[in-house]
Amino acid sequence: MLRLETDRLLLREFLFNDWQDVHEYACDPEVVRHLEWGPNSKEETIKFVEGTLACQRERPRMVYEFAVLTRPGIDAKTPPDQTKLIGACGLRLLNHNAEQAEIGYCFARRFWQSGFASEASQALLKFGFANLGLHRMYATCDNTNIGSSRVLEKIGMRREGLSLKDRKIRGNWRDTLHFAILKEEWSNINPSE
Repeated sequence: MLRLETDRLLLREFLFNDWQDVHEYACDPEVVRHLEWGPNSKEETIKFVEGTLACQRERPRMVYEFAVLTRPGIDAKTPPDQTKLIGACGLRLLNHNAEQAEIGYCFARRFWQSGFASEASQALLKFGFANLGLHRMYATCDNTNIGSSRVLEKIGMRREGLSLKDRKIRGNWRDTLHFAILKEEWSNINPSE
């Protein structure tokens, strides 16, 4: 099982039994307010987790989805010897030869503004550049999603553009911000990696 670790987080591949923890945040209308999916039904969440399991078996692999868990003792509401699944993050390769991937993340609302999204996203960048040998990584977010755009800027991504009314979410056209970082830019920010 593929695992990435940070100071406060463990990112590991999904297990089927994770669906209940995922559903706790995937059915929250506030969590998915800026996203094209959700709020999820139980069946939709199970289908998502099953899809991540199918991606784990693909060869060559194009999608890496990680369950994000707090390390023991980090979350005050969880017993000190246990971890808590608090969200998901992942990267999707553009194609086999492009050496580019899109990153994304989603976290339970009570873990917002804790730095967890930035910490998990930094781990994705390191994995993509150092382990997968990618050249460029990118991300998008709804123009009104201030929290997500701050995360992307904090991890060193630069804003590349804005697409006007390119996504229809719950019946309304939305604008999309585009962010990216090149391997050499990431290396300059993280010289020890």
